[in-house]
Amino acid sequence: MRKKLIPRWMLKALIQKFLAASKLVHTYHFLQRHLGRLPQFQPKTRIEYVAKLYVDVRPFIAIREASFVEIGTGWVPIVPIGLYLLGAESIDTYDLYRHVQKDMTLRCIQQYQSCLDELHRRSGVSREYIQSRYETLAQITDIDTLFKTCGIRYHAPHDFSKSSLATRSIDILYSNLVLEHVSIQALDDIHREALRVLKNEGLCWHNVDCTDHYSHDDPSVSPINFLKYGEKQWARWGQNGFVYQNRMRATQYDERFKGIGFDIINETKYISDEIRRALQNNSWRCRQITLKRGKSWPARAG
Repeated sequence: MRKKLIPRWMLKALIQKFLAASKLVHTYHFLQRHLGRLPQFQPKTRIEYVAKLYVDVRPFIAIREASFVEIGTGWVPIVPIGLYLLGAESIDTYDLYRHVQKDMTLRCIQQYQSCLDELHRRSGVSREYIQSRYETLAQITDIDTLFKTCGIRYHAPHDFSKSSLATRSIDILYSNLVLEHVSIQALDDIHREALRVLKNEGLCWHNVDCTDHYSHDDPSVSPINFLKYGEKQWARWGQNGFVYQNRMRATQYDERFKGIGFDIINETKYISDEIRRALQNNSWRCRQITLKRGKSWPARAG
């Protein structure tokens, strides 16, 4: 009888676990660049998130005067660059690992040209304004100049929960496809620090993907595959330092945010038909959440 091979997703998870435990960050980068999806990365895959962030916070805060903090820079700072094109002047971006790929980032600046129409359509910002901002970036050939021009300050490796930002100094804190990768304790620590650095009328905006990220690369498993494992099993087979997944559900995020002292002022949920078929109920694939300081916050802050 033929032995069943280890699932593709599990093999990937175990390799990542070994690399993370061995602190082989550069090896991980090499594998991602040559065997992963990074070579196919395009700015157009993130444009909708840039515009959605802009549209969601615009009724409350003037973007062109706002100071931003990003949690989780990632491989290419597409969202900070997009926010610059829409008028942002100051963005502090934090990551636990120094993942930013300089050559890919500079290449994406050139690719951004084909995304300007969509950015205009989705955000409502004039095409001429976006083009004028883009032209200041188009000829840049080094990442330090790019970051300086965009007002991006890159903090990595750095834990945002231990930031040195001034109290009440930030207008908007956001993350894009990041919070699902932090532990519950880290999630609470991030938002306690957010409450400290946000101005009284400041906002948080988060885009969270509640699916099993291994299903993105392995079609043999469902988007909720990780829910069938107990904590010990998942820690052994699925969890690792590079692709940690907290497996939290929508209501659990809501409870954490409210418990820390935020009010949810807007929430957009996207229903996945695939998950609906798997669970036969309303489970959410991806959602955007906008938060503000709750009325009880001063008492909570102590």
